[in-house]
Amino acid sequence: MFVLTHSAEFVDWADLGGLSRVWINGVESRISQIDEATLKHNDKAVLVESLRDPHRREVLLARAVGLVEGDTEEAYFEALAPRLNIDLDALGISIIAVGGESCYPPYLRYLKALAIPCRCQRDKAPDGITDEFKPLFTFTDSEFEAYMGVCGQEAILKEATNKVGRSKARIGRYCGENIDTKNVPPKHHEFLELLATMVGT
Repeated sequence: MFVLTHSAEFVDWADLGGLSRVWINGVESRISQIDEATLKHNDKAVLVESLRDPHRREVLLARAVGLVEGDTEEAYFEALAPRLNIDLDALGISIIAVGGESCYPPYLRYLKALAIPCRCQRDKAPDGITDEFKPLFTFTDSEFEAYMGVCGQEAILKEATNKVGRSKARIGRYCGENIDTKNVPPKHHEFLELLATMVGT
């Protein structure tokens, strides 16, 4: 039996080696798979745990992926993108929080094996990132709140806390939904534009 769907609910995320990606490269069809033996250290455990979340499982159906550090950035970019005329759903772009500055490598190796293009944004310089993957990163040089402050956006952060409390995801979403689009910090604007360029706008 075959099931044709765009729903990540049908994906067996625990069987990483059983997933294949069929994609078009020019006029040719290609197929990509991952050999689980190539995963390093605890890559498989990290990925399986992450892919339990149906939202993060969308990465397996994406045309391109934006990897960010945490829930704040994930919610922020998802809310901000349509306000900058970047329709993530229409473009097939997923933005995924990896869960910390040291958690990018398993995703990068997995996405490379499946030939899913990606870009990454991270707070700090690329300690622990191999030279192979460094070109995929942009850096804000400070945490989300600090970078927003450096860019003159203290007011929207304070407003977000007053309106939605201290939940990182809610703060990120509020900022993305309410920041003046003329004042979007340059590294944030650059990251979304890079994602859109990967699949063509």
